Amino acid sequence: MRALLCLSLLCACGPAPGRLTLTASGGASVENGFTTADGYTVTFTKVGLSVGEFTLATSAGQSGPTTNGALAVDLREPAPRLVRVFENVPAQRWDAVSWSVGNDGGVSLEVEGALSKDNTNKTFAWSFTSDTLYSHCVEGVTIPSGGKANAE
Repeated sequence: MRALLCLSLLCACGPAPGRLTLTASGGASVENGFTTADGYTVTFTKVGLSVGEFTLATSAGQSGPTTNGALAVDLREPAPRLVRVFENVPAQRWDAVSWSVGNDGGVSLEVEGALSKDNTNKTFAWSFTSDTLYSHCVEGVTIPSGGKANAE
């Protein structure tokens, strides 16, 4: 009887919440530059991204943690580029992950760099203000009971 009582108490507690760490990647071409098909070498001195919102949810309609306000990410920083850490996330499968790039009409992406070929050298500095929502674009993320998960 005592064993049955202990087992029922353990089951009543349910899974322990976990931790989700969000990171961002610019990819090898942002970090190391690249060469175009016509021979220009392109390097970046600045690649700034504004993550407007990140949301965990389930396709059944359960809402999880979200970010509030824009989060600035410098994609030229050494990896891993920390975006946000969520503590006490309910342990389960979150299959309706969404995020946005943008800042309510402010700068969403800022890119600066240079390109060169032979004796030709050019610099560029571009800012984009388009807001873009990526909704249900990934397979989701699973937070293990009492454990940690990463999402990029």
